[in-house]
Amino acid sequence: MSELDSARLVLDASAFDLSLNADQVHQLEIYADLVTKWNKHFNLIARPDIRRLQDRHLLDSLAIARVLRGQRILDIGSGAGLPGIPLAIAQPDRLFVLCDRMSRRCRFLTQVVRELGLDNVEVVEGMVPGAVSGVFDVVTARAVAAPATLWQWIEGLLPSGGSLLVFAHTRRDEAGTEVDEAWSMDDENLSLPDKRVKVTYHEYRITQLEKIHTLMELQKA
Repeated sequence: MSELDSARLVLDASAFDLSLNADQVHQLEIYADLVTKWNKHFNLIARPDIRRLQDRHLLDSLAIARVLRGQRILDIGSGAGLPGIPLAIAQPDRLFVLCDRMSRRCRFLTQVVRELGLDNVEVVEGMVPGAVSGVFDVVTARAVAAPATLWQWIEGLLPSGGSLLVFAHTRRDEAGTEVDEAWSMDDENLSLPDKRVKVTYHEYRITQLEKIHTLMELQKA
């Protein structure tokens, strides 16, 4: 079984307005075990991150729960199922569509959905927007592409008021300092010519991680 600190997981999740019950914690433990097992053969997450899976990935995913709205959530470039799987466990009343272009990652996601019995998750293989259809209230992207590029891909999948949520991730450089790897505040790629897009930055902190994390929200007018 996973080495998750269950008591701290529940406590830290409560800071994000999430109340995890015993069944949900157990599902997160099984999910962490599956990530660890499959990561030995597939590149799901950076191997050094296995040691801090709880904070760097599970809690980082759960942190955006209070920013979500509506019922249909699309997670593009889902990879190991982050943030889609942890959010689907914590919020079973919402539908999550996990889309990834790599078949082996989709096989992993399908196995997770099967083993956890997640009837609110659909796995789709392919590239956005061609692989998915319909309208989504929120689209999430974690270390996929620059925000302006992502917006071009998914704008047509959002209704008026719908949002794209883009994570600003951190990693440690050779000197041991945490640095942004997905985008930075002064990245010229953040500029969007469409004035109908409202951009908001949400900051949050994870107890065991040093740096304040930032979520960029692009909302369609």
